[in-house]
Amino acid sequence: MRPGTWAERLHVSERTPQRRFRDETGAGLAEWRRRACVLHAVRLLSTGRPVAEVAADVGYASPGAFSTMFQQLVGAPPREFLNAGRPA
Repeated sequence: MRPGTWAERLHVSERTPQRRFRDETGAGLAEWRRRACVLHAVRLLSTGRPVAEVAADVGYASPGAFSTMFQQLVGAPPREFLNAGRPA
C-alpha cells in the first residue's frame, strides 16, 4: 500500500505517515524498503539462486539495477559478497 492510501485511511496529510515512519525507524520508506530487499536477497542468494532470479523476486526490473542497489548498501556486488563468506 502506498503512503497516500495510508494517509487517506487515517485522515491525515500524506507527509504524516512518512514523518512518523522516519521517527520510529530512523529511515525513510524507500531506504527501509531497499534494506529489507537486501536482507531478503542475501537469504535467497545464499541458497545458490542466480542473481537475475533474486533480482526479479525482490522487485527489480533488471539484475543490473539490483546489483547497483546491493553494492551501494553492502559495499560489494551480490556475487562478490557471497564469495567473501566462502572458504577459498
